[in-house]
Amino acid sequence: MTQSQIHTRKFDQDRPFSSISEYSNPLFALEIPKPWRIALKNFAYRHTLVFDLFDCVTLGRERTSGSDVPHIDLQPFNAFELGVSRRHAILKLEGEHVVLIDNNSANGVLLNQEALKREISYPIRHGDVIQLGLMSLQLSFLIDPFNH
Repeated sequence: MTQSQIHTRKFDQDRPFSSISEYSNPLFALEIPKPWRIALKNFAYRHTLVFDLFDCVTLGRERTSGSDVPHIDLQPFNAFELGVSRRHAILKLEGEHVVLIDNNSANGVLLNQEALKREISYPIRHGDVIQLGLMSLQLSFLIDPFNH
């Protein structure tokens, strides 16, 4: 599995994502499957986490060592106090779609204010709002490799 590189930066409502919404790695010029480039916007902290999704990532509040699955650590954004579990949710590729899965979290996952059942895949779309415990994140697809 290819490891994702996760970037975080302050976001500015007026500044477009154009600088990070293109494949800049020369490996992407090859005829290999391209990853999805996803942004999770945290409005409370005015930060956006940007990462490439090759297979799956967990969203939670603690980095885990020895795991094969990349992990997005939300602890810098007050995750413990907001009820985010260590491995709260999973973003995963299923066919040509990205899905969200509640990974048996203690405080649940909402997708556009609808509660998700645990361990069930729910397709997500650009602009969806994901709530982990009390933490809200808006999802953006910066690159959808199937939508040319």
